[in-house]
Amino acid sequence: VSFFAGALEYETAFPWYLFALFYIFIGLDVIRPKRAKINFKERKEYLSENDYPILYDTAYRAAKAIGCNGKIKIGISHDYNAGIAHMVDAYSVMLGTYLLDNLSQDEIYNVLLHEFAHVDEENKVQNDVIYYFGWINGDHSPMDDVVRLPYMYFRTLYVYEYISYMYACSVLNEEIADSAMLKHGDPEIAASALLKLKFSNMYEWERGTYEEESIFAAEEMENDHAHKQLSAYKARMEERKDAWVGMIDSEILARNESHPTVKMRIEGLGIKEPKLMPKNDSSEYLSEVDRAITHIEKLIYDFNKDNYKEIRKANYLGNKKLIEDWEAKGKKCTKEEKYAQKSKKV
Repeated sequence: VSFFAGALEYETAFPWYLFALFYIFIGLDVIRPKRAKINFKERKEYLSENDYPILYDTAYRAAKAIGCNGKIKIGISHDYNAGIAHMVDAYSVMLGTYLLDNLSQDEIYNVLLHEFAHVDEENKVQNDVIYYFGWINGDHSPMDDVVRLPYMYFRTLYVYEYISYMYACSVLNEEIADSAMLKHGDPEIAASALLKLKFSNMYEWERGTYEEESIFAAEEMENDHAHKQLSAYKARMEERKDAWVGMIDSEILARNESHPTVKMRIEGLGIKEPKLMPKNDSSEYLSEVDRAITHIEKLIYDFNKDNYKEIRKANYLGNKKLIEDWEAKGKKCTKEEKYAQKSKKV
């Protein structure tokens, strides 16, 4: 920009086509990529609407309440998350196994109200910004990187401004999405769902402070590993849920937090004393949930079974041997061994 502006100070004629190239250069940078399509038939984590009518009905009801009209595809992931992305031809709804296994259908409905509120028409500009940020930071071919190189300064500035925006507005955006549960859902059920979602954070935070069997303990990969992990989580939750609820009042909002504290969210729903709601769902719905968990469980098994021994060796057997050697020495470790271990890590 300084080059072109400085050229105007000279009396000699400046080639007009350089001005044209300059504006083309700037214009190309503001072009935004179109939203991608997902080949749902090839993506095996997505469920068929015909095989899971109750799950799909729950999602469509939440979408209709928010005003999101269009096709919905539900995918399953083995985690604690729920999220919705508005693609070109559908709303991609991802539901974690831990949510499906522990939240009731009504609680899932309230969670979906919150998630659809993030992708409604009022949030179109914000979602375009998020999509573009993901595109900038996504994987590109070497040729794409060459083409993008002249715009690196602008893209870097965009990333900085995006992060600054999210830092300032994330908590407010989540509070706005929570209001959808208050308006279209049941505040008490929503509060119960928020408690259970917080439990997953507390569970992960405490892992490693108590004894539990490693998922790599078995010599051969087990085909029911997801169900075993879910059972371990529920057992720990039953043991610790009262203590976890007691910690909620002590939570302090971090400066870089993306969500309000659970206490803030529950108070925003107008609930003073939240209660955990039982999961009294129909046998048909519970059957769909179990089949969905089994579905993703099989995909994980098929993907990892051939490499399980290598994964087990890297993540379990090596560490197990270190512990056994340490215990055999009377739980002693020399200074030389400590320095050697540190050197290897470096």
